Amino acid sequence: MSTTQKADSMVMPADIVPLLEQAEAEEMSEFQSLVVGEERTALSMASVRLRGGVCMSVGNDPDEYWNKALGFGFEAPVTTSLVSDVLDFYTTHQSRVAVLQFAPSVMPTHWERIAREFGLQRTAGVIKFAAPVETVIAAGRSAELAEGLSVEAVRPEHAANWAHTVVSGMGMKENCFLPGSIGTVGHPAWRPFGVRDGDGNYVAGGNLRIHGPVATLFAGATLPQARNLGAQGALVRARALAAREAGCEWLFVETGPSTPERPNPSYRNMLRYGFEIAYQRPNWVWKRPLTHGVSNSISAGSRSAAVS
Repeated sequence: MSTTQKADSMVMPADIVPLLEQAEAEEMSEFQSLVVGEERTALSMASVRLRGGVCMSVGNDPDEYWNKALGFGFEAPVTTSLVSDVLDFYTTHQSRVAVLQFAPSVMPTHWERIAREFGLQRTAGVIKFAAPVETVIAAGRSAELAEGLSVEAVRPEHAANWAHTVVSGMGMKENCFLPGSIGTVGHPAWRPFGVRDGDGNYVAGGNLRIHGPVATLFAGATLPQARNLGAQGALVRARALAAREAGCEWLFVETGPSTPERPNPSYRNMLRYGFEIAYQRPNWVWKRPLTHGVSNSISAGSRSAAVS
C-alpha cells in the first residue's frame, strides 16, 4: 500500500480515498443484504451495482436515511449519464428521496451544472476520518470505563438485545437497521461489540466491518443513562484490537461536522482516539418531482447527455 505525507506528518495511504469509499459502499450494501425474507419485502428494499458503485433503496424508511448511492467515480467517471442511471433506479423504485455521495476527488469540473439539471441540493454531509490501527489502539490505552461496565464481543444469543440498544442509542427507527444489525452477529466480515452494566444489560454498542487491509467503525451508540462513562472509548479500542487481529492496517470512520453553533461530540471523540480528517464529503439530495408522467430527473438526464 503506497503512502503519502500529510502536512501534520501522519503518513496516509496514497489511495486513501478509493479505500474509504469502496469499503463504505461494500459495507452498506452488505449490511442491507443481511435483511432477508418477509422483513426485506415489507421494507420494499432493493439494490443494484452500477459502474463500480452501489444504489440502495428502502421504500418504507421513516428515517429517510437508507436510500443511498455511493462508491462511484473510481471504476468509471462521474457523468451526467451516470447520475441519470442512478436516479432512474430511485424513480423505478418510487423512492421519495435519495442521497448521492461522491468523494470530492472524483467530481467533474461541470458538476454544478449536472446538479442543477437534476435538482440535486447540497447539504453538509460527513467528515471522513482515517487512522492506523496501532494509533487508535495506543490512543485508547488511557480510556477508562466506569466501574460496573464491561465491553465484550456480542454472542449470537444476545444479538437482538444488543441490536435494540444500538438502534435506540442512535435515535433511529428500527426499519432495516434492526434486522441488519442482528444479521451482522456471527457474520465473518463483522465484529459487533457491546457494553453491559452490572445487571448484564446492554447500555452501548458498536460494530466493525473488515474489508481486506482496512476496517470501518460502524454505528457506535450509547443509551442516555450511560453516556460520559467511557463506553464509546472502550468500544473504539475493542474494535481496533479486533481489526488488528484480523490483519487490518487502517481504520476508517465518519461523523457529522462540528461547528460552534452545533458542536458534535463524536467529531471531538474521533480526534481524541487518534483519527485525522481525510476529507469532507457533502451529500447531494434528490427528491422525486411531484409531476405526472415521465419524471423530471429522467428527462433532465436525456437533455444533458451531451455534456457527460
